[in-house]
Amino acid sequence: EAVTTAGFRQIIAVIGDGRPDSASVRLHEKLGFRHSGRLEGSGYKHGRWLDTVFMQLSLNGGATLPPDPESLPERKFRLRGN
Repeated sequence: EAVTTAGFRQIIAVIGDGRPDSASVRLHEKLGFRHSGRLEGSGYKHGRWLDTVFMQLSLNGGATLPPDPESLPERKFRLRGN
């Protein structure tokens, strides 16, 4: 709720054990994240290769609307001189 109120548009999760049955993937799915990418065999741990999974949650219209210029992310971006 706080990130929505602040005006954030996307939350990105990068999960190091991308098996469909991994607890992290299941938790993110329950929270509304959708799969947006996979790097196959990108890590090796405990004797096995792991996929890295990217999951994404769109907020405040996601990429379908322009950002609110008064949102926290946009104000911080302007403060940096960008």
